[in-house]
Amino acid sequence: DNRIEQLTILLDKKASDGDITKAQRDGMTTYLMRLEKQARSDASANGGTLTRDQESAILEQLQRTEDSTARNFIVH
Repeated sequence: DNRIEQLTILLDKKASDGDITKAQRDGMTTYLMRLEKQARSDASANGGTLTRDQESAILEQLQRTEDSTARNFIVH
């Protein structure tokens, strides 16, 4: 997903700039990869697409991640 890729790039930049620690970046990157893996697994189980509820849940998680990252408030 493009949003996951963009968040990963942002996390790398924030770690490079010293806004977050490398451990925070690594933890959040791991979280994003798990989220992407879950989305792919769910889609595979549903014939290649996510249900509306699954998509909504994933987008909500991504939005919370974006919000936390923007505030440098990283919890994993």
